[in-house]
Amino acid sequence: MDRDILAKRYGDAFMAFVKEGCGLEKGVADLRNIRRMLLDNPELDGFLLTPGIDQREKFQVLDNVIRDGFSKEIIYFLRLLIDKGRFDKFSDIAEYVRVTYSHGVEVDALLKVSYPLDTDMIRIVKELIERKFNKKLHLYIELDSDLLGGIYAKIENILIDGSVKKRLEDMRAKLLAAKVVYGA
Repeated sequence: MDRDILAKRYGDAFMAFVKEGCGLEKGVADLRNIRRMLLDNPELDGFLLTPGIDQREKFQVLDNVIRDGFSKEIIYFLRLLIDKGRFDKFSDIAEYVRVTYSHGVEVDALLKVSYPLDTDMIRIVKELIERKFNKKLHLYIELDSDLLGGIYAKIENILIDGSVKKRLEDMRAKLLAAKVVYGA
């Protein structure tokens, strides 16, 4: 099985697990800190990866090394990886989670504008959209002169097209659809 698929499956499953437990931010932080600990201590990583060492010994070392400051969910997850023989995928899983969930509960949003906005206006627009959808946004801004004015926003699979270009297109469609009666 492709290592990216495994990293995605285990990473998404772990994040779903911590969402109900310690929380997404803590889950991401725990994975990052364990990964850093393993990079700083290659002998620990080697010990946990050695196939000839009994699982109980690995569990005992894990319990001794990562007891303070870490959630019970990360300890359970590491035990699961060892039990399933997937501990060699830990680094890929941690990297996948870092890239995918590093914004916590923020979602990516694209905001297209026809001209540069000042930071106060961007903040106001961001706050309005966050309140409307009850989500924290990680906002990307793109200049698009084709809009002619207004804004275009894409949040996940939701589009908000408040551009002048869209309004003109809508007006054109309505005018073409309207029946004109002469001599009435």
